[in-house]
Amino acid sequence: MNPADQADELTAEGYPTGASGPTVYYRAGPATSDQLRPIRRALAGWARSLGATEDTVEAITLATDEAMSNVVSHAYLGRTGEFELRADLAPAAGRIEITVRDQGRWQSARTPDPRHGRGLTLIRALAERSGIDRTAAGTTVRMSWPLAAD
Repeated sequence: MNPADQADELTAEGYPTGASGPTVYYRAGPATSDQLRPIRRALAGWARSLGATEDTVEAITLATDEAMSNVVSHAYLGRTGEFELRADLAPAAGRIEITVRDQGRWQSARTPDPRHGRGLTLIRALAERSGIDRTAAGTTVRMSWPLAAD
């Protein structure tokens, strides 16, 4: 199945329900930029279906796109690889939690570039909570937002 079709299927068919509530899971390989638009669209629809505000939907979409774009642009320099996206509603906490994971290698900025280098700052600004784990096995970006507006 084409990864873009998989994201559209999530929108059309609903979302599997896990122990902690509605979940979206997406795994794509090789990670390419053409996959991102349908995933963003599916993710935005999912967040709206949970009752997230439009401001929250926009923050989720932009921050998650940035995390996925970082995988495509930086994780697999000179080779191909995949990424995973998992979005969960944690009903007990009243939060939407999103994880983007790759099996690539962390790439530190080599030289300052005015066109790049703001992604992690953007993620931190958009998500109420965020964290980045860098290991030899890959990078994991975790982000979360409250479902209800304060």
